[in-house]
Amino acid sequence: MPSLRIEVRDDEIIVTQSSSKFRAIYHTVYHKPGEQPQLIVKGTPRGNYDFLAQAWEAANSKARELGWIE
Repeated sequence: MPSLRIEVRDDEIIVTQSSSKFRAIYHTVYHKPGEQPQLIVKGTPRGNYDFLAQAWEAANSKARELGWIE
């Protein structure tokens, strides 16, 4: 399985798959005041379902590491 590259730019986490052009961009959103932030994908991510599942896990781990979500 190709490895994932995780990059943080401003308030976005960008996950790309090595040796391909698959990419997903995530950012945090507060739906209601006082609610915990959630990590959501921005736009329609490119990639296959296996990549998207791995990208979601990688982005969530990075967001927790950065303190963006709990």
